[in-house]
Amino acid sequence: MKLFDLTSAYQNLLDLVAEGEDFEAALDELRGDIEDKAQSYAFVIRTLEAEEGAIKEEAKKLQAKAQHRSNAVARLKDHLQAGLEAAGVDTVKGSIFTVALQNSPPSVEVDYELGVQDRWRTATLRMPSLQVTPALLDFVTEMSVDKKAVLEAHKAAEDIGPGLTIRPGRHIRIR
Repeated sequence: MKLFDLTSAYQNLLDLVAEGEDFEAALDELRGDIEDKAQSYAFVIRTLEAEEGAIKEEAKKLQAKAQHRSNAVARLKDHLQAGLEAAGVDTVKGSIFTVALQNSPPSVEVDYELGVQDRWRTATLRMPSLQVTPALLDFVTEMSVDKKAVLEAHKAAEDIGPGLTIRPGRHIRIR
């Protein structure tokens, strides 16, 4: 009997009580059925909880293993790139793979934070919008360099000033 059916059987039993009929035997039978069902539900719940914990633990192990592989790939690529650059070789064509040094978009490195011009700085503020006043610096939570704006200015041949360096990037490409 399903749990839903047991619930409606209890309702029928209540109807018998309301009518004044004998209900003791039916009550004992239903009580046994619902106790068995409750025990079965509890067993399944505990089993699923245990499986959930084991799955989460296995996921942590797999995540750590994936991170280890990712770190190994990065180290191998760095080592290969350093070797190709030291040898002055840009491309190696093999029977299976072609390994090449490829140019990446340039990146901005902040060499000296205090030397960066104010036009390249951005501020993150934390305050209610109704309280915007000239004293905004009291609310600054973070100062950073707008590297995207610096790169755009560099592409437009503008002077970016001291404290910043544009570094051309290179990376390994395996085809």
